[in-house]
Amino acid sequence: MKRFVLRNNPFFEIVLNEDSFEINNTYFTYNNGVYQYEEFLSVEFLESKMDWFPTILGNLIALMGRGGLGIQNTDNRFLFKFESGKKMEVKFINCDIELVNELFQKLQQRIHL
Repeated sequence: MKRFVLRNNPFFEIVLNEDSFEINNTYFTYNNGVYQYEEFLSVEFLESKMDWFPTILGNLIALMGRGGLGIQNTDNRFLFKFESGKKMEVKFINCDIELVNELFQKLQQRIHL
């Protein structure tokens, strides 16, 4: 088992197990769960395009003094695109790029076994 804590606030980790990986992301919860490596044909590592509406909305809320989501920085946005019978994208915002790259290399090796 190898645990990648990609961000602490909001918390985001991916755990690589022997036959599966687990996503635990408190910001983008729709991908949370356990996935078998054999479910996927491939994984790509891409730079993510800016999602302007949530970023602008989060900045406006922060400016009004109500706090924000803590993800207003528009730098350092990447995603993994998983290909199987259906497509799945996992977004990496404000995560350590070197750690994300290491995770990608390990995922790619396990998916292509």
